[in-house]
Amino acid sequence: MSKSSDWIEVEKKYYAQTVRRQPVVLVKGEGTRAWDADGKEYLDFVAGLGC
Repeated sequence: MSKSSDWIEVEKKYYAQTVRRQPVVLVKGEGTRAWDADGKEYLDFVAGLGC
């Protein structure tokens, strides 16, 4: 699996849907930047949600 859509389908099937997640799978982070499984770059404005 390498595309975000593939990972999202796995999550829908096996993970408890207790928190609404954004339709993106982050695979790399560097400072305030992050990249998804499709290579798209994002800025982190959600600081601390996963803590």
